[in-house]
Amino acid sequence: MREKVKNYIQSHQLCTPGETITVGLSAGADSTALFHILCSLREELNIRIQAVHVDHMLRGADAQADAMLAGNMARQAGVPFFLFHCDVAQSAKMGHMGVEEAGRLMRYDALRKAARGGRIAVAHHQDDQAETVLMHLCRGSGMSGLVGMRPRDGDIIRPLLCCRKEEILAYCRENELIWHEDATNYEADCARNQFRLQVMPLLEEIYPGASQHISSAAEILRQEEDLLSSMAEETLQNIVEQEKSKYCLDVTALEKLPRALRRRVLLLSMAKAMGSKKDLGTKHLEAVEYLLQAESGKHVSLPKGIQARKEYDQLVFEKPVSQREFSYLCPIGEVTRIPEANISVEVLPFLEKNRKKGCRILLDYDKIKDKFIICRSRKPGDRILLKTGHKKIKDILIDAKVPRSLRESMPCFLCGEEVAAIGSRWVSAQFAPQKDTKHYVTIFIQEAAGT
Repeated sequence: MREKVKNYIQSHQLCTPGETITVGLSAGADSTALFHILCSLREELNIRIQAVHVDHMLRGADAQADAMLAGNMARQAGVPFFLFHCDVAQSAKMGHMGVEEAGRLMRYDALRKAARGGRIAVAHHQDDQAETVLMHLCRGSGMSGLVGMRPRDGDIIRPLLCCRKEEILAYCRENELIWHEDATNYEADCARNQFRLQVMPLLEEIYPGASQHISSAAEILRQEEDLLSSMAEETLQNIVEQEKSKYCLDVTALEKLPRALRRRVLLLSMAKAMGSKKDLGTKHLEAVEYLLQAESGKHVSLPKGIQARKEYDQLVFEKPVSQREFSYLCPIGEVTRIPEANISVEVLPFLEKNRKKGCRILLDYDKIKDKFIICRSRKPGDRILLKTGHKKIKDILIDAKVPRSLRESMPCFLCGEEVAAIGSRWVSAQFAPQKDTKHYVTIFIQEAAGT
């Protein structure tokens, strides 16, 4: 078994020469075997070992005995030993979660404190892997869940995933190792223990070797999952436009993808917009898929305040910011900053058309010389005089297919009470220069620095 684990470590590149591996040592058979094997491989792999034991403060004297045994193992092996006492019951109560989940979180937190950025070895094995895969399957997981536990997952490594539980017990006996059994592992009071004590023995009885076969299938699925994930990442890069935390995907390109790849690209987009894939489920994916066929303006809410919406030929993921109303007087000859629209506005008078580059609005000075120029947010019912007559600004923006997010922040420029311009694109016929115009006012619009 030692050589089997060594080969598994090397083939999956679970550690590199010269680094320190932090071993989670509960004093149970699995972690005891892992600790013993890694200690025996220190010279061959050129690694250092340290051990961590976490007392969950749930089992009284039994827990104290486990901590003492783990400490003795570390001392006999001549490796650093860290003991953490964690009040799991209190943490579960405060965090409104189960004791098992609270214990897992506190355990990994303690391991990471001791590891200080290094790799952490835990003793999950093939039987654990089979339980995990089946539990994920029963919960309705996709391929990413059916992969189960990875040999290497960030800072966590699992050198015993190549071993059956019976192999581990045999190794402990052959090497005359001492370990403690946790009596709570034999209480069918949680889903994991029910699978371990009831479901898996029945499967092994019907299909001998079921755990090993399930674990092998998970390894195949892991390789295929990694390939498809890589394809999804590459595809996303080809069809996405990113502006800070806003992700815009080309709907036509998405529709051309095979559905399996399209769903992965959508999930990846949601995860990137949210910062993680935690809390994402099938219902979110199906809701976003629906948007591809929906009319422009439709949207769905995702976890962490992210919104997915259809904007004409784009699917947009971002955290919407409620637009605040604003109104600023823009004196001629000055620069006015408008933080709500992330712009600065400069109004300059000229005897002829100004050639300064940038977004600009050109008005007839003689038509506005007695009026104030005001920049404000758009209001319901706003209208502007075009060559074809008065038209609602909302209808103009919709007809021009301006995305809703931009419509909300589009500034309106007023001369007195009348709308003189919308953004830098539409100018009122009432204030637009004519052939006989002699004096001009130019309004320059610039995106504010740092936006």
